[in-house]
Amino acid sequence: MASTTATAMVKANKEVKKVTLWERFKNYLIENVDIIAPGIIMMNGGTYFPKLK
Repeated sequence: MASTTATAMVKANKEVKKVTLWERFKNYLIENVDIIAPGIIMMNGGTYFPKLK
């Protein structure tokens, strides 16, 4: 019984699509936009006024 469960788990893991490098990079940008956007604005000489939360 245990070997059947282990085999099913291995099969399920092989069927899971791996996240590509581009998708990981895109998710990183989306999650950290509050830090990245002001930095880009300031590096380009713009003025950044943070939103009050």
